[in-house]
Amino acid sequence: MKDMMENKDGLSNLDSLVNHLDGNYKNCRGHSRKFNRVTHDMAYSLKVNLADYISDHVEPAMGYRVAMTNNTIRDSINSHEIIYGTLASTSISNGIAIYDNLLEPQIIANLLFVVNEDIYPTADMDEILKKTYVASSIEILDSNIKNWHSKLSVDKLIKNNSLAGQVVLGNPVKIDSIDFFDKLEVNLKCDGEFVVMNNHNRNVVNPLTALNMLTEKLAKHGKFLKKGMIVTAGTYSVPKALYRGEYHADFGILGDVTLKVR
Repeated sequence: MKDMMENKDGLSNLDSLVNHLDGNYKNCRGHSRKFNRVTHDMAYSLKVNLADYISDHVEPAMGYRVAMTNNTIRDSINSHEIIYGTLASTSISNGIAIYDNLLEPQIIANLLFVVNEDIYPTADMDEILKKTYVASSIEILDSNIKNWHSKLSVDKLIKNNSLAGQVVLGNPVKIDSIDFFDKLEVNLKCDGEFVVMNNHNRNVVNPLTALNMLTEKLAKHGKFLKKGMIVTAGTYSVPKALYRGEYHADFGILGDVTLKVR
């Protein structure tokens, strides 16, 4: 793998390997969870090499996006666990998105963690809470696969960086109670019309639990959450098609955040 990454054709070779993996996954989709876990781990091995290459040669990682926190979606594609993608500096939005630069974008209201101290895999949820701030965010999901939302599979999601697109950050707030995440409700509007109203989905993994799961997955690749990183780990709305307009998400005590799509 190292030799492949050092080769100028490394990125295209890596893409070919993941495409091959995609074919194997679809052909064996009805097989055991053991096979699915192996496929999942193989896909991540490839994805981590690509992420490391980009981080070293293109732009450094600014954080992560945790995906598949919705139990229903995860079960629908026969996945046994969450997945994650890497957020780069270009993922951080200034609150303005150009619609024509996107393929088939969708929008969600997402809870975001700001890491205030390094978090290692040994940290429990209490320690994670002490070492993070929490912020509101609006996130644009996108992929290089046309009509991606009807073709979901674990390996495609991993290959497409877990649909990590652009993130608009609200103001970070210090939260002291784990129970806070079970009580938070979010309103998302577009041009004053409700997209999601008072959403509180009990079928979604607690954001703090999702962040804890991420630290365990990062540990498998010798990584940890570094001070200054951000992590989107709490989906408080079902993904909706993104259109031109002004989006406004109200997270109650966490404040609000706005995205303008031109």
